[in-house]
Amino acid sequence: MVYSAANYWIVLVGDVLGALAFLVLGARWFSGSWIVAAILVVAGFNAWGLLEYTLHRWILHGRYSMAKRGHARHHADDTALISTPMLIIMSGACLICWLLSLVLPVGVACVLVFGLYAGYNWYAIVHHLQHHRAKDLWGIRYFRHLEHRHRTHHHRVVVNYGISTAVWDRLFGTYQPPTIDSGPNRGLSRTTRS
Repeated sequence: MVYSAANYWIVLVGDVLGALAFLVLGARWFSGSWIVAAILVVAGFNAWGLLEYTLHRWILHGRYSMAKRGHARHHADDTALISTPMLIIMSGACLICWLLSLVLPVGVACVLVFGLYAGYNWYAIVHHLQHHRAKDLWGIRYFRHLEHRHRTHHHRVVVNYGISTAVWDRLFGTYQPPTIDSGPNRGLSRTTRS
């Protein structure tokens, strides 16, 4: 199921809906000001970058596991519609919300998790575009740079673990400036290592 197009698209849409559910719950249960809520969303969104880096570096490129095996398939065929199994991300978001609600008001936890989940969805959409609509990214310098960095990761898998940000790669010393010769009509290299 993980390697099916149906799972890929269901997960992509389902996770957007999951994030929106946390937004609705947060709006319902959060009792603070909208400014505080916005700050919490931004904090959650930025926290995703660290979680993305951590998962990508130490789980997807770490010791052998089912997650690493699936990610290796992604590196072997970067246009295949491979995704996390259904409900895994949503379950993780629910677990994080529950853990946060042990120490924070439920409304605050929901708003934070909405920001985190929105960050995940940003990553998922950017990553999809990098592999399936790369030409469309070339008109915007920011996206073109993200795509170049990601191409470098596929070429040399021990660098550039951040898909949606380079902040954590820079802080942890795994940043490498893009080195892949690419253009709007070139796909990611099929000769990558995993």
